[in-house]
Amino acid sequence: LGGLLFILSIASIVTAVQEAHPQVTVVGIADDYRFIGPAQQALDAAQMYRDQVTAAGHAFQTSKSWLFSHSQATLDSIDTHPFAAEIMSTNPTGGVAPPEAGLRVLGAPLGHEDWCEDWLGFYGQDLQDLYDAVAELGAHDNKGSAQAAFLILRYSASTKFNYLLRMVPPGIIQDAATAQDGAVLACLSLLLDSHARPLHPRASTRPPHSRTSSDSDESDP
Repeated sequence: LGGLLFILSIASIVTAVQEAHPQVTVVGIADDYRFIGPAQQALDAAQMYRDQVTAAGHAFQTSKSWLFSHSQATLDSIDTHPFAAEIMSTNPTGGVAPPEAGLRVLGAPLGHEDWCEDWLGFYGQDLQDLYDAVAELGAHDNKGSAQAAFLILRYSASTKFNYLLRMVPPGIIQDAATAQDGAVLACLSLLLDSHARPLHPRASTRPPHSRTSSDSDESDP
């Protein structure tokens, strides 16, 4: 109920920001918003949102905000904007994701292709840990464990990757999606017979590169 009341309290603010800055696309859910568009206009929209939500009595954590562009020239040009300067001075790691990195928008990676592929690989490895736990549950000696594990796999675990198929370009997500298919099939085969060889060999989806600090948070602009 608290989350719903918060969303209702800022709905008119989000609408006002969007109407005042038609060149900017406002994307968000609950208290997590992104302002996408020409640099100066996007910063103006984010600053307006910040000013209005704080005037309404809500907290705005500038220190958790991030700036990103595919162009380094664009990032270099925003130093003079007061809100950009505030973000860069309050964010502990600088608040700027360089063009070779990226950030998350509604849980999906946005940025350089290599960075996005790395992010998907790390996310796939996190899901592998979940599939392993589901398989372990299915191997329990309780007579209902396999059925319970199958329901978790079908309606929860296997769906945690699906939304990315609608948000990430096919050329970037193809390898990670193929690995996920194999991981789900391997988990299912273990639920069908925990002593049988998996129908699909398990393969690691963790990439060789490291995730950048810009992926450690996904709050505000």
